[in-house]
Amino acid sequence: MASNQIVMDTDTWKEFQQGSKDAFETIYDRHWNALLRYTYSIVTDQDIAKDILQEYFMEIWEKRRALPVPQNTEAFLLFVLKHRILNALRKEQIREKH
Repeated sequence: MASNQIVMDTDTWKEFQQGSKDAFETIYDRHWNALLRYTYSIVTDQDIAKDILQEYFMEIWEKRRALPVPQNTEAFLLFVLKHRILNALRKEQIREKH
């Protein structure tokens, strides 16, 4: 990733943390497809993958002030998403058992 892109991503992330809906939309638009492909590769149901990802972005918005400013936005989003998917799968397994 070029250093100009890193600076732009960092600035966008900081604006997002301050509550900028435009910055959130930029992050969402820039990373949605990659995150959806990743989610779908694990879940293999497109509707469930989209639901997980939509909930994930809502959670990111709600917790934005507590999140660190990542050096690599996409890598950070993928890392956090991985844990979100695992939690969703665990909940589903628990629901199926009961």
